[in-house]
Amino acid sequence: TGAALSEALGRPIEDVYHLTTLANEPLEQCQLRKALASAAPIGKERFLLQAADTSGRIVPVEDSAAPIVRAGKILGAVTVFADITDQLRREREQETERDRLEEQVQQTAEALGNTRAELRTLSAHLMTVQEEERKRIARDLHDDLAQRAACIEMELDHIAQFVRDAEGSAAISAARDSVSKLANGLRAVS
Repeated sequence: TGAALSEALGRPIEDVYHLTTLANEPLEQCQLRKALASAAPIGKERFLLQAADTSGRIVPVEDSAAPIVRAGKILGAVTVFADITDQLRREREQETERDRLEEQVQQTAEALGNTRAELRTLSAHLMTVQEEERKRIARDLHDDLAQRAACIEMELDHIAQFVRDAEGSAAISAARDSVSKLANGLRAVS
């Protein structure tokens, strides 16, 4: 508290040490007075302790108090302060780190959402390109290769008119049937 024992004896406790809330608001009653009034221990709470000396030093503390009772009579009370400066610093660091991690999670979630949207767009584009390629191949099969097969069939019919032996006619007929099957297969694929 910064007060010497000789300065503290006989003075009200509020003159020996001055507590405020962590928001630096005045207290209605300190923990020690609460313990005396209730005749029961008072749990830990956080406060700012202002030194009684002229230094003006303010220390964040955790304060608890309990009455001293003998034979049902209150003889006094005891209060215990613990300096929580380092603890508050660590808590602020943890809160800052938690905020940073939450922001990072948010950014990652946004990036993931963007990536999903890009993947959907890319997938739709890929399907469109595939469909266009299928149409092009079908068109090539139908318009080019099927037409060529039809031309070969006609040429075989024309050649068949000039072949007079049975063996040659059978070979041309077999070739014409094969080309006809090829043309039908190309149409089916296209």
